[in-house]
Amino acid sequence: MRSKEYISPFDIDLVACRHVTVLKCYEIGELGAIALGGEIIRGVCNRIITLDLNMCGIQSRGLNKLLYGLRVGGLTSLETLKLKHNFLTPRCLGYIKECFKSNTFENLKILDLGYNELGDEGCREISHMLCHDSKYFYNIEQINLQENMITDVGFVKLIKIIIHVQVNHAPNLNYLCLKNNPISGQIRVQYMPLPSYVSL
Repeated sequence: MRSKEYISPFDIDLVACRHVTVLKCYEIGELGAIALGGEIIRGVCNRIITLDLNMCGIQSRGLNKLLYGLRVGGLTSLETLKLKHNFLTPRCLGYIKECFKSNTFENLKILDLGYNELGDEGCREISHMLCHDSKYFYNIEQINLQENMITDVGFVKLIKIIIHVQVNHAPNLNYLCLKNNPISGQIRVQYMPLPSYVSL
């Protein structure tokens, strides 16, 4: 039973949600993301398979604290992480990388980063992760980078790397979404045919 002094921004006591496997949040913002990370450290919701944080208004600091909570809380059951329509910058990929390094994301299959602000720098970070450690994306099946302000520079970097290492470093990848990014027609034609799992 939680103490009277304990303050939570959530409408319910998450201790009662220990057996929840799908957790969907809505507009929790930075403070909510930080608080959720704290709750996970406390051991609540420790069986989550799907964490849906679409349209939550999360920025770098909130994601950092949330993912720190996942690592410290030992939550390794996560298979789907949805972070679409937030305010995530390339810096956030460093926090995601730490979860791969710590094996927190050892079961992660779907990483949805659509409609954020990752840009070309974000593509470079993902390319680096793909190229330099074979375990990070080994179990990943889907990556969504739709509408992330990725230009020709980031696209070329990512495609060159992923074509080269996919078989050994991301053998289960069956969907990489790059739709609605400002990639020129000339570059699209130049890199045709793309692997079947790449969607433009």
